[in-house]
Amino acid sequence: MMRATTLPRLLTRPGLRKTSRFASASAKTINKKGLALPQNHHESSLFFGLMVVLSMTGGAFMWEFKGILYGNEIIPPFDVLQLRRDIERLFDRKPHLLQQAMQLHWVSNSGFCYNTKSEGSTGTLDFSIKDNEEVKELVTELEKVKALREHEISNSDLWVFATSVAIQVANGPEIDYRFGRKDSEKATNHPVPCLANLATPDDIRLLFYRLGLNDQEAVCYIGGLVRPMKEPVFKMNNSFFKHVVEKEASNSSTESPVVKAIRSDHMFSYWCKRYANDEANFYEDYKSAFSLVSHSNLGRWGPLSY
Repeated sequence: MMRATTLPRLLTRPGLRKTSRFASASAKTINKKGLALPQNHHESSLFFGLMVVLSMTGGAFMWEFKGILYGNEIIPPFDVLQLRRDIERLFDRKPHLLQQAMQLHWVSNSGFCYNTKSEGSTGTLDFSIKDNEEVKELVTELEKVKALREHEISNSDLWVFATSVAIQVANGPEIDYRFGRKDSEKATNHPVPCLANLATPDDIRLLFYRLGLNDQEAVCYIGGLVRPMKEPVFKMNNSFFKHVVEKEASNSSTESPVVKAIRSDHMFSYWCKRYANDEANFYEDYKSAFSLVSHSNLGRWGPLSY
């Protein structure tokens, strides 16, 4: 008998932040149909009551609303596990797209402002911008995956979900995700900051504080995306932090500006040393940093519905 799991669940925020609640569903929290299941008696009764109504009405409710709003969570009308398998097959065929997936997550979310709740992922990109052009191949391939769905999925949801899958394919941690984003008709055309070119600690803080991340989360997110040296296939690991710590004495002129900026700051260096010595700790904290960037503007463009 399949064990029901909790939806939503708590994610612990790292650093200076307190525990924050995110409605999340991961690959381990969904059943064979791709639906997340509640755990306690009250939630189970409500959830399965809805399922009975759906079966009695021939799915009319699902057709009308194109999804179920369960608490703060959208249970999409498509098979999540099948979508995951389709994306995994894409990365198996074209492993070079793993790095593009990481870049896509950054370029589509880097314009968000925590204070004004503006910009962020719109589900559209202006490919005349160089950084956006670099992810065009992946976006094109994901359009093909999207075309296989009987029910439509927004680009904003698909891009975040594809990146979470890419991280696991690249030997990274299981990433929590949440569906419910709606695309905007307006393309994201803001300048995309290149993380590797952030030259001072102030540059890093100015950017990531705008996104709503603290020092620890900023270092963690940068370490997940920026590679100390070019790799043929992206692998998720703590090599960035090891490079910052182990090459501290060399101060090589070939290093990227962000490495020197992080090394020069006491707080940034502290987290680098911690993650260099404990990859598991990095993975755990990266999940929260990734979720913050991914979920910060969830639902901005309209109701959480499919």
